[in-house]
Amino acid sequence: AVTLVTAPDHVAPALARCPELMVRGITHRRDLAPLLARADAVLLGPGLGLDGWARQLFGAVLEARLPTVFDADGLTLLGEPGPRALPFPALLTPHPGEAGRLLGCPTAAVESDRFAAAAALAQGYGAPTVLKGAGAIIASEAGLAVSLGGNSGWRRRRRSRRRCSFTGKPGTGPGGTEGRAFWREIFLTNSDPCSRPGRNERAGGGPLAGE
Repeated sequence: AVTLVTAPDHVAPALARCPELMVRGITHRRDLAPLLARADAVLLGPGLGLDGWARQLFGAVLEARLPTVFDADGLTLLGEPGPRALPFPALLTPHPGEAGRLLGCPTAAVESDRFAAAAALAQGYGAPTVLKGAGAIIASEAGLAVSLGGNSGWRRRRRSRRRCSFTGKPGTGPGGTEGRAFWREIFLTNSDPCSRPGRNERAGGGPLAGE
């Protein structure tokens, strides 16, 4: 099962649009502790924001040292101190713009050598990295690979098999690259994840995957 953790004001809209979710509204990091204690993995970042609330939750997740997928705002917060090896299992899923911010270089530089950029992120953070784009680059200690999968039809099939995944992005979903299945996840967001139209039609990820 997946628990969506969000700001209290967004609980009702989330349930109205996605009644299958378990949603918890929290105001302080201490409220997150019991949820993290029961979780196997965390997806951190889509819709999270960069305010004080977001930073509290971000810090709590880092301290929990659970397997964590960093995406969207989670990547922005992760990159603020600069690259450093993460002391827990993690997966980074940046698009080229986010990769550029993490590496301190222009997006054009990332796009000019996507393999080198993905490898640099994987090495700098000590975590497998999926650099999104046409032909997602997967970089890890095992080397480099290209994923040509990921579309709306694939996402629907995957969701029918594994309730714990809400996205068709290659690598966005805990343990996707390593083939591990996590059945108790926490998804952290500061927005209504179901508020955007066409959530079942977007190739390469629905609103829960967020940019």
